[in-house]
Amino acid sequence: MLKKNEAGLTLIELLLALSITTTIGILIWSIFFQGFNYSNKAMTKNQMQQEANIIISSLAKYHRTVDSYEILSSNCKISISANSIDTYEHPQICLKTSRTGTIRPKLEDVQLTINVSDKNDPSNHVEIGTVLSRLKSGDDDEKDNE
Repeated sequence: MLKKNEAGLTLIELLLALSITTTIGILIWSIFFQGFNYSNKAMTKNQMQQEANIIISSLAKYHRTVDSYEILSSNCKISISANSIDTYEHPQICLKTSRTGTIRPKLEDVQLTINVSDKNDPSNHVEIGTVLSRLKSGDDDEKDNE
């Protein structure tokens, strides 16, 4: 007589183990890529804020030191011209400003917004508003009245 020793895996058990392992693997994989994508988006947003801050710092310097300057915004770049032309552009970031034209700091304070967006993902954008002002001294007021 033959002894029946059934100490193996059935096909059902093998398929069940494989499907559980696959499900767990897919969950881990999707969580990893969600974290990776979120990290990339956060780094890009941080870089966009830094670019906007650099432009605002440059505009503030011009606003404090020159009698007039011009702001141009086109084709995802911003140019500031006074004695020289400073152009700000980035290969992966689109830069725009709400205010263009000639600015005369002695006559006006300037309220503007810098819009920075990712060229690959326009939904990832930063908008920074600022007011550029110049301290008015008594000498400036006297010159303006003449």
